[in-house]
Amino acid sequence: MEYAVFGGGALGLVAAYRLAQAGQSVLVFEQEPVAGGLAAGFQIDGAWLEKFYHHLFRTDTNAIKLINELGLDEQLIWSRPRTVTLVGGEIQQLDSPLTLLRFAPWRLDERLRVAAVGAVLKLAPAWPFEGKTAAAWLSRWMGKRPYKMVFEPMFEGKFGAMHDQVALPWFWARFHDRTTSLGYLRGGFQQLYERLVQRITELGGKVLLGTRIERAEPLEDGRWRVETSQGAWTVDRVVSTLATRLTCRLIPALPADYR
Repeated sequence: MEYAVFGGGALGLVAAYRLAQAGQSVLVFEQEPVAGGLAAGFQIDGAWLEKFYHHLFRTDTNAIKLINELGLDEQLIWSRPRTVTLVGGEIQQLDSPLTLLRFAPWRLDERLRVAAVGAVLKLAPAWPFEGKTAAAWLSRWMGKRPYKMVFEPMFEGKFGAMHDQVALPWFWARFHDRTTSLGYLRGGFQQLYERLVQRITELGGKVLLGTRIERAEPLEDGRWRVETSQGAWTVDRVVSTLATRLTCRLIPALPADYR
């Protein structure tokens, strides 16, 4: 069975790696000149740096197992940095239950209320929060003042004009999975993507960098024709790890109920 994997980011590379381990033929298509997708790095004097900062939590057990499996465990380091926020021109630490209870910009009742909400987010599964926005939910349960003082500026800085439309499960994941200890690959996470490319190649797969997907369509015999900036391929199966909107544009045959 021959698979085409759309996207050479972490998800696409791991999917291709597992398929190759299972004895399948794999082609990975990535439009950028380096692997890693949106999480890729760039080189300065031979060292890799991330385009955007990345780290692991202790709860990222699958990623940690993969790093160990690929022989990069000695490069994985853990530290306990301080997380602070700027309120009223002053730097305030806010990264643990204790610093929350000491958070001077909030009244005691506000600190206790935020702590209760944090406990719910930490302990509850994701499904009760589906279909809700973070801004509305946090304002209601944490209180408008704590939300506007700390969380709204963060959302505005990250999401701009769409800050009030952020899905609540996104915020839940940040709270639910967060640990005070953060992990980083000494030398950059690009090592992980390069190692995955190496292993996929060793297993007989191919990673085609600088190759943009232009269209994919099913054929009458059940196979797929994949058109790219570097030519066309015929494969048995397609696995897209691209954004849903882009996948729908590249594969017009997808049913309406999927869109």
